[in-house]
Amino acid sequence: MKFYQLGLITLSALTLAACGGGSGSSNPDPDNSGSSSSSSSSSSSSSSSSGAGNGTSSSGGFTEVSESELMNVFGNFTGTLKYHHFSNYSANTTMEVLGETYNTRTESDIEALQVQTMVNNGTDITVDNCEAGGPESELVTDFTDFEIDDESEVELGCSYTHEFFYNGSDQARMDVYCDDQLFSTSYITKLSENPEMNFGAFSFSSSQYNDVDTSSGVCASILWVDGEMEFSGDNVPTMLQGVQQIKNASISVRAPYGDDYLMMNIEFLGIAKPEELTAGDYPVVYSGDETGKDAVVSFDSFAFGSFGDEPESLLAEAGTVTISSTSNKSVKGSYQVRTFSGDSITGSFDVSIP
Repeated sequence: MKFYQLGLITLSALTLAACGGGSGSSNPDPDNSGSSSSSSSSSSSSSSSSGAGNGTSSSGGFTEVSESELMNVFGNFTGTLKYHHFSNYSANTTMEVLGETYNTRTESDIEALQVQTMVNNGTDITVDNCEAGGPESELVTDFTDFEIDDESEVELGCSYTHEFFYNGSDQARMDVYCDDQLFSTSYITKLSENPEMNFGAFSFSSSQYNDVDTSSGVCASILWVDGEMEFSGDNVPTMLQGVQQIKNASISVRAPYGDDYLMMNIEFLGIAKPEELTAGDYPVVYSGDETGKDAVVSFDSFAFGSFGDEPESLLAEAGTVTISSTSNKSVKGSYQVRTFSGDSITGSFDVSIP
């Protein structure tokens, strides 16, 4: 079960490069934090140095507990949860790209925020991760199921350990170590005992598809990534030379759409922190680098069709996203775009995660 799907490929790539080396730290207070200060093709990674974690028995109102103790609290829960993830690390590693191995230096700062509902059915749990496909029935047996799914962890190629903490009422903390290096801290908070997604408003008006304008059932996820990667060694390909900037802010908003769901995804290129996503207009592009201030926009829904188990996506080729206000936990704005199929789509969004 994964709490957020936005930027998962970017997150996996950064963690792959960082796992096992350098230094890491976690944000101790998610409720009072701003944005943390955090792609390439790879097939394997190995560490050139190692660090040590610094878990504590009691910190910030949390007491260290066993995984089974947390499962007793959260595994039987029905309601709405908030997931808040922080990663901050520096690492020196080796990475294999297209059959060649290079030394890599990675700096990364990531903050991810998403809401989720759970309905405990006794034998399994119906989970809604705020994804375009809607709720799914899953078997949750370990507390680590509350973060990135097992397949993603295997791909990172390091030895994982976890430490678990509980504040005694509504919040858990999970520190994840990779080869003894602390590189992420995740907070899971109970928001309500009602499994409802009501975190804002969303509208969508199309010349080819049905419209929607609702403030019921709306959910969102927000991801801030600030990082860079540098390759060194013999015969580094031109495309990998120099410092590779990895800076983007990703916003996903989902709403009910007839018998399905509709998800809008906006990725702001070259923007890594809430204070950088200022009010104003952002031109929509199909693709771009992370040195500009452009936006990549898409809409996903099974109402548009499907590719196997995945909903069809409408990709915008031009247009404008207008931001009215934003923080690390909220965003408000509007959009007007043209898709490659010739559709003209306009709408607005106003979402906030507590």
